[in-house]
Amino acid sequence: MTMMRTTTVIETKNLKLIACNSDILKAAIEGNEIIAQKLNVTIQDNWTEFGIGALQYSLDRLTESEDEKDWWTYFPIHKQDNKLIGSGGYKGKPTADGTVELGYEIAPVYRNRGLATEMTNGLVEKCF
Repeated sequence: MTMMRTTTVIETKNLKLIACNSDILKAAIEGNEIIAQKLNVTIQDNWTEFGIGALQYSLDRLTESEDEKDWWTYFPIHKQDNKLIGSGGYKGKPTADGTVELGYEIAPVYRNRGLATEMTNGLVEKCF
């Protein structure tokens, strides 16, 4: 996968959290088939409830400033299934006082397995 060379990946026990660059976000906006091909994964039905609007918002922030790289959307890939199962990430770079806000979503069939907690822990470790 060529995109992995320039993309941050956070590894946890069950997940690979792939930082979305502009190319990955554009592929996700184009549709499930395109993002599946781009990341070489399968896509879980209903993987996003946030929708295209949230992806476009992240893309717009990245387009405005290269300093925002790695401070927006991450895609959790379930390692065992090699499947995109949600999204999450930061709402931008840390504030002046060091505050970072996180958000996340996990596809319904992957909920109640501790994966949202695992994703959040990986994102928290990365921001420190």
